[in-house]
Amino acid sequence: MIGTPSKEYTLALIRVVSRRLKHIDEEVIATGVALSQGLIDAKQAREMVNEVAPGCIDVVALSILEGAEK
Repeated sequence: MIGTPSKEYTLALIRVVSRRLKHIDEEVIATGVALSQGLIDAKQAREMVNEVAPGCIDVVALSILEGAEK
């Protein structure tokens, strides 16, 4: 791409990002439901979440631990 992206192109990218985030949210919720119903174990749930949202579960866990130390 040459030059500054157009407003329309940037808006299209934002829409795609929004849809992707909704998909990730749905996958994470489904994983939580599967874990709560005993269909998968905690290790599988962490692996599945890490596949759809790489690194996020570790960031959240670290944030919780850091908050507990204060």
